[in-house]
Amino acid sequence: MFALRRPSLGGRVWCNILTEPGLAFCNFAPVIDEETKNKLIGRLGITEKAELENFEKIITKPARRPGTRPLKNLDALLDLGMTSELQKKLVLNESAIINMRPDLLSQKWKWFKINVGFTNEELMRVIAKQPTLFTRSVEKKITPVVKFLGELGFRGEDLKSVVTRATRIFTLSLEKKVKPRVQAFKDLGFGDEELVEFLLKRPWSIEMDIVPKIEWVRQAMEVTDNKDLRALLHEHPKLLANNVGDMSSGFKYLLMEGVPRGQALELLCKQPSKPNGRLVDKVDFAKKALNKSVEDVLEWPEYITRPLYNHIALRVGFLAKEGVPYSQQPLSALFVFGDERFMEIFGGKRTPALSPVQFFEYKQWWLGMEGEKKKQHLDLLANRGGAPWRGGKEHHSSGYVQGT
Repeated sequence: MFALRRPSLGGRVWCNILTEPGLAFCNFAPVIDEETKNKLIGRLGITEKAELENFEKIITKPARRPGTRPLKNLDALLDLGMTSELQKKLVLNESAIINMRPDLLSQKWKWFKINVGFTNEELMRVIAKQPTLFTRSVEKKITPVVKFLGELGFRGEDLKSVVTRATRIFTLSLEKKVKPRVQAFKDLGFGDEELVEFLLKRPWSIEMDIVPKIEWVRQAMEVTDNKDLRALLHEHPKLLANNVGDMSSGFKYLLMEGVPRGQALELLCKQPSKPNGRLVDKVDFAKKALNKSVEDVLEWPEYITRPLYNHIALRVGFLAKEGVPYSQQPLSALFVFGDERFMEIFGGKRTPALSPVQFFEYKQWWLGMEGEKKKQHLDLLANRGGAPWRGGKEHHSSGYVQGT
């Protein structure tokens, strides 16, 4: 430990630099010297430009309280055994942590081990997922949530599981967010045991605003009985994860295409909760670019799970550029396999045969393209209706599509 004296600030600035596997926590005045800053950067392993810029903002931010506090319980911090990667993530993602006393960090660490039953390794994984956990008040934020989960029926390994997988609940208002969401399940007739079992499998559902999603399912599927609605949620829990607006537009689109409600719901549940492209756009692209029908999509619904831009359009764009016929191929042949098998199937359909290297180069080029450019290429592919490229003005000298 060393101390830097800044007379102009009327006192000392204490800074602890801990050797591995410890964590560097400092109480900084608004400015520190270059030597100290460089040592901190080295200890935390900060190398990327964005990380350095973020770190500069953190260390030059005035402390919340004037003056400084001596840091105590250094042995407690060393005992935490945090990896260097976790140290960096904590400091860069939760800047308030550098102003906290290590004895408070140690107390929180012990609290989770005693009251939830975490091991050191498990707790480090939880903190890596939700760094803000260590800046939350144990008394006001953490204890009430854990107590509420206990009252619901979570004990032992079940409690540990739901806390590990739904760490964001500690950042939410217990009274305004968490409890109303649990009550929404109870209003549907979920019993205590049924609710615990449901939430154990889908703990993310209490992190999300599920109330409007439940009401949308009720109206879309014309369900009046809560028992039937519970059965639907058990069968299709992703309905609680997806965006209501995207579900609504996709569902209406499928009904207009003549898809029965049950099948439309099944297809809707294939859509990832963090999609790369809306369901409507994926089906529309299949129709326009691949000459497929909605029935073809229903025949292989896994098509909906594939990212539109970085998987579907990427492969179609490559085949179109190389003049490989693809519109007569089933959706599964185009998109179910990994890159290596994909090239084994389609590489020999052109003379001379295509090599995996050509696809790899095209993929790198595509993934590096800006979003708006990708949309332009997607629209171009859709408008071609499955026709291969003809060369000439539609190619750059590099072989890639005009407009890149």
